[in-house]
Amino acid sequence: MLFEDEKVKISTLILKHSIPCCGFVFEEKDRPRKLIKEKIEELKIPIVGLEDIKLGHDYTTPEGTIIPNGDITTDPLPPRKYAYCSDTIYNKDLLPQLQNADLIYHESTFMEDMRARADQTMHSTAKDAANIGKEANAKRLLLGHFSARYKNLEPLLGEARSVFPQSYLAEEGVKNYV
Repeated sequence: MLFEDEKVKISTLILKHSIPCCGFVFEEKDRPRKLIKEKIEELKIPIVGLEDIKLGHDYTTPEGTIIPNGDITTDPLPPRKYAYCSDTIYNKDLLPQLQNADLIYHESTFMEDMRARADQTMHSTAKDAANIGKEANAKRLLLGHFSARYKNLEPLLGEARSVFPQSYLAEEGVKNYV
């Protein structure tokens, strides 16, 4: 673990490449419950009581009436998880840290027809990246770190999507993976 506070935890991933490389996992922590503003105003709940309510506690009115927490709050958004895997060969050892990530960025330097070159240079193919996304049960996979030999990236995307349909290309200025 590199960093942790009340909102986020950042961990490193040991990648396998010809030189020492690491990736990162960014994990949000559970968020507090969301207040229903109209209910808070209607019940005239003082600001001093709001933090306890966000933590899931019921509210007791000055008259002693208990207002269930579920009547004045909604569930928070689930915590998000993002992983960044740069220079690396296909590496199953990463899977425990990548499990259920919302988004994994994974290098996909080559296509399968360049498997020998990928192995020689310790890079992944688009199919390797897609297998990681699938095996990690990720929601989405963002492919990047493409070899300059590919002027058209669509074949890499097709290769990945044949294994993991929620694959996208990392392209500067394009936000197509949300």
